[in-house]
Amino acid sequence: MHTRVMARPREDERWWHHRGPIMSGTATTAGVLTGLLVGQLSDAPAVVVISLVLAAALIPGVTGMRQARHAAVDRAIQEQALRKLREREVVVEVERGTTAAALAAIGAALFRVVADPLRTDDYGRAVLRELYRVLSNRASRRVLFLQYHGGTNQGLPEPIHREDGGKPVVFTSCWSIGEQEHVIWEIRADEDSAKVAKWIMDREPPWKGALLIDDITKPEFIDGGYDVLRPPEREVASYCRAAVTFGDRHLGILCVDCWEPGALSRADRTVIESFAVLLAAGLNVSRESGTP
Repeated sequence: MHTRVMARPREDERWWHHRGPIMSGTATTAGVLTGLLVGQLSDAPAVVVISLVLAAALIPGVTGMRQARHAAVDRAIQEQALRKLREREVVVEVERGTTAAALAAIGAALFRVVADPLRTDDYGRAVLRELYRVLSNRASRRVLFLQYHGGTNQGLPEPIHREDGGKPVVFTSCWSIGEQEHVIWEIRADEDSAKVAKWIMDREPPWKGALLIDDITKPEFIDGGYDVLRPPEREVASYCRAAVTFGDRHLGILCVDCWEPGALSRADRTVIESFAVLLAAGLNVSRESGTP
């Protein structure tokens, strides 16, 4: 049960809520006194004095109408704010339920991996599938895992050497779910994206374990040279990258791509980082067992 405590109004707020009566009384008094003063200090015709007094008498009605309009506007603003608050509460409750279900599904999958390390692929897909479901309010999205090919001496796949004689491939995409899920993404050792991915896994500044690009068209991203770890589809406008590590063990990068600018926020980055931790736990079980 939630209890809301209303804060005491400040002095300026009290004045604002009582502005109608104060202004009305002040204006009426000033008008009446002005009419009487004109009558006493001048030879103005009686009709002028009467007109001034009558005008002063009409002021309460005019200010009353203005007060009513102000009150109506205030009520409309309060009702709108209340509606938004209720809508937000509904969204939060839905997100809590979705997250709880996701954690339960991932926990069950992790137990299966502990019992049988060969089921690592099933666990990885389960984690990405639940993350995809948690981010369900994004229309066009994709989640995938960039696996790090660090070599068998680290309990990881070996780098891939292609026939073109170029630098070896050190990151490959897998377990892709969502929009354009059949993407093939490879990153070679000499690419800037590979360097940044390793920095993210090392949790070095300024990334400290995660990179969020909420809108790639922003000048600060374009001018700052942040066109790294961007997927092959150039239409992707918003993306997040989170380190999948277990202690000092580098396992890869968890990726979320969105085709709409501004689709991902700092709160989403926190959620994605949490799923990266869960993914690392299962992958570490496989690595310790010696399963590739």
